[in-house]
This record gives sequence, C-alpha cells and structure tokens, in this order.
Amino acid sequence: MATGDTLRIGDIKVREGVTFLDDPDTVVATLTAPTRVIEPEEVEGEEGEAVEGEAAEGAEGEGSAEPGTDAAGDQSTTEG
Repeated sequence: MATGDTLRIGDIKVREGVTFLDDPDTVVATLTAPTRVIEPEEVEGEEGEAVEGEAAEGAEGEGSAEPGTDAAGDQSTTEG
C-alpha cells in the first residue's frame, strides 16, 4: 500500500469459513502522509528583562566608580 490508498473489507483475504457481515465497500483504513506540527519557539525574557546570565544594559557599573577614582570622581583633592 502507498500514501492515499484505501483498504476496504472486500480487499481483505479471509480464511475458509469466515464471513464479514459488513458491506465489502466499507473502508477499514486509509493511508495518509504524516502531519507535521510546527510549534512556536519559546521566547526567553521579555523586552526590558535581562536574560539569565546577562546583565541588563547599564546595570553593570551603576553605583560603582572606575578603578583608581574615589566615589566623587575627583582624584586631585585630598581631605585633611
């Protein structure tokens, strides 16, 4: 059998003494091509959210000064 073929009761070979009670044109099976279901890809994180393992834009370095500078950012003055 190939894709698109139909098997009917009348197509089935039976042993001696077996009688089908249904009409010989009754469909038993039809072969069809497999159906492929395409599922949407899962989106990780929404706009504005950081994806796990990545920092959000501008989040890194906020509240911390660059190496070699004090919190005020002025290296030339000293207190005291």
